[in-house]
Amino acid sequence: MQRLWGNRIFVYFGYISYPIYLFHQNILVSSIVKIHLRFNSIPLVFLPVLPILLCIAVAWVVAYYGEPFVQKSIVQLHNFLSKKYNGLVS
Repeated sequence: MQRLWGNRIFVYFGYISYPIYLFHQNILVSSIVKIHLRFNSIPLVFLPVLPILLCIAVAWVVAYYGEPFVQKSIVQLHNFLSKKYNGLVS
């Protein structure tokens, strides 16, 4: 079981799962509607393909660049507040 969940694909989607959760509805719905209005000859079954890939790409960028920046900022803020208030911040 560990070998299955340790698969690179599962690890990758686990890495970007929270950013996908944050962006999926906005990106997917708006993109699918806009693509359908602009290119109404595309079969409905293929409409979500490009928005899904876009959602995965945006989620990766947020996970790769945004999350470490936010984590680092939170640690710096915690350290600053701990020093300022003599360890009262836990």
